[in-house]
Amino acid sequence: AHEPDGRVMLLEFETFRLLHTDAANNGSDAPAFAKRAAWEAPLRAWAAAARRYKPLVYVGDLNVAPDDRDLTHPAWFRRMNSNEGMRFKDGPPLAAADEGQPGCTDAERRYFRELLAAGGLKDAFRERHPRGGDAVDVGAPLFSWRGSQGRYVAKGMRIDHALVGVEIKASMRLRRASTTAVPRSRPAAIGSSKKEPSRWRAT
Repeated sequence: AHEPDGRVMLLEFETFRLLHTDAANNGSDAPAFAKRAAWEAPLRAWAAAARRYKPLVYVGDLNVAPDDRDLTHPAWFRRMNSNEGMRFKDGPPLAAADEGQPGCTDAERRYFRELLAAGGLKDAFRERHPRGGDAVDVGAPLFSWRGSQGRYVAKGMRIDHALVGVEIKASMRLRRASTTAVPRSRPAAIGSSKKEPSRWRAT
């Protein structure tokens, strides 16, 4: 995979692909929002094509807290860079979808949902913790980003993720169910012999 800022690593294994990215920050103004949208569109298209050939595991800093369960202070984060709260830069009023701290705007959350759908992916943490992470403070393992300065001290977000293809998730369920009958040394077999899709070239 090729990306001008070096934000992408793609590893090919016999039965799956492993994608790691450092997603572009959403920023706080129209040019930054456009850059993030331009990052997301080819990624979704690549994920949709790639799933037809091999299951995908996607990990990294996706720079998005998918919903309010992934924030220590949801209302506070939503007031940041908003028309009614604190604006990070002067400019015209923000569209409702672009209001909020970068990482938790409605637009970014929509991109995340669309990526899951396009790539046939599941949020591994959310699958394991459907009601949240039972976090009681910012030090809980749930939060992968924690503020350390100024107004961000003692606040956290879950913006780093492990997404797993539904094919792999189904195979893992089958393997767990069959461990009493199958020797532990026997490998699980998943994969495809179809041709590979073209490389993802982000813009």
